Amino acid sequence: MRAKHKSKKSILVIVDVSKSSSHDRVPPQTRRRKKKSVTRTHTPASDQARIADQRGRMI
Repeated sequence: MRAKHKSKKSILVIVDVSKSSSHDRVPPQTRRRKKKSVTRTHTPASDQARIADQRGRMI
């Protein structure tokens, strides 16, 4: 009985670790890619918006 419980626990732990690692690794990559794509596609617009915001704050 002890051996069976140990094997079940080890399997559960391995599954949990694999799921957590995969989920943890996927979001940052997608976020980074999205940020890069957004900055690349909207660089001029973002720059203009930043300048407008700075001017508005200065005024």
